[in-house]
Amino acid sequence: MGKPVVRQRTVRVPNEDLNLIGEGRKREFRTTQMTAHFASLPEPCVIFSQRRGLDAGKLVVVTASWRERLGEVSEESAQAEGFENRREFKRYWRRSRGKEFEPLLNVVVIRCRPFEEKDRAHLAEIMFDSLYGYWS
Repeated sequence: MGKPVVRQRTVRVPNEDLNLIGEGRKREFRTTQMTAHFASLPEPCVIFSQRRGLDAGKLVVVTASWRERLGEVSEESAQAEGFENRREFKRYWRRSRGKEFEPLLNVVVIRCRPFEEKDRAHLAEIMFDSLYGYWS
């Protein structure tokens, strides 16, 4: 009998955000990777930057995820991204993406925190229950 298939969740982030998110100084981020939506939470995820690759990735725990239009970012959400206000967030978005801020662009918002060793058993239990809880 073969090994069960378990897939790792990964999300690419801008290079300048990798350490900020991995250290918990940036608690939310937006991505245009629409497949990054998380259905069962909390869930572990490896964030990485294209420049540094997966080997330099950081393990985080996703605690919330939703879709919205880029222009819907609230003041509170901009602050969770590490900015004083929405205006600062818009400047960051233009600079980090190298193009205009598109308010109608669909994005996935991911709220997360750094992985802690105490998460290991808790997340394993959640995963087991979601896969096999019906029969256990």
